[in-house]
Order: sequence, then C-alpha cells, then structure tokens
Amino acid sequence: RPEVFKLAGHLEWARGRRRRALGWWRRGLAAGEALGARPELARIRLEAGLRLAGARGGSGSLDGVSAAELLEQGRTELEGLGLGWDPEQLAERGESHR
Repeated sequence: RPEVFKLAGHLEWARGRRRRALGWWRRGLAAGEALGARPELARIRLEAGLRLAGARGGSGSLDGVSAAELLEQGRTELEGLGLGWDPEQLAERGESHR
C-alpha cells in the first residue's frame, strides 16, 4: 500500500494537483507507519522532498516538514537500513537536491 500511495502522489504531482499529491503521500506515510515499512517510509519522504524542493524555490513542506528535512530523513533512513543505493539512483537520474 505505501508504494501505491507514493506512486499516486507522484502522478497527481505530475498532473499539477499538488494538494492531492500531498494527501497521497500523507496516506502513504500513515500506511507505512502502521505496517512498519521503513524502506517505503524513506522512499515516500524522498519522493515528496524531491518534488517540493523543485517547486516554488523549494519552500514547500509536508505537514510542517520542509523539503530539505524530508530529503535528509529519507536518505538517513535508507542508509541506516543499508539501502544507500536508493539515494544514489536518484543522483544518477539527476534528481538529487543535496
């Protein structure tokens, strides 16, 4: 479920529906917390952080957490799980905002 919510948020963001995207990412974070799906939580934070960082000068936030904080939380969580390759893949695609 969390991955589906992350992808739904991505789709809404691509359609220009920013509020809806944020809503899907919120749902994804809640579902991930309930399931204990730490990798997916980190990936949702990275996704939301990347999109927010690229919009309006990076001034957006998700539930009061800035884009930069979301990116850092996501990277830290993935590295803590031994999944440091996830942020590296984002960097290879030119989507890193570190």
